[in-house]
Amino acid sequence: MKFVSAATNWGCSHEKDARESYCEALRTMHENFAVEDAGFTIHPEYPLFGASPDAFVSCDCCGQGVLEIKCPYCIRSSTSDNYTGPKSCLEDTDHGKRLKRVHPYFYQVRTQIKLCEREFADFVVWTSE
Repeated sequence: MKFVSAATNWGCSHEKDARESYCEALRTMHENFAVEDAGFTIHPEYPLFGASPDAFVSCDCCGQGVLEIKCPYCIRSSTSDNYTGPKSCLEDTDHGKRLKRVHPYFYQVRTQIKLCEREFADFVVWTSE
């Protein structure tokens, strides 16, 4: 039995759009930028643990990372610029938006970095606007 809702349908059906927007935005900013499907990765030293980021990313300037994409249904017709506040996973900083350190998504991407043996994570919040 698979859980289905308007929110999960929205997220799943727009993940490809989000990935294409991400690639388009970063391709010109990074040397030898590449994105590849990740699948489920099991850590070689800890085979009981695995992670499934949305993709692996790499470039000559930043190294190797994971990509995690979220397409929140609650802001589907808004812009991600407005997506901060107590219930949001993002917070404003002097350098722009970042993932809140106390949000469950933060622990999700930190685990992905460790288990996939990558250096960083790009966390993308996508809307149709």
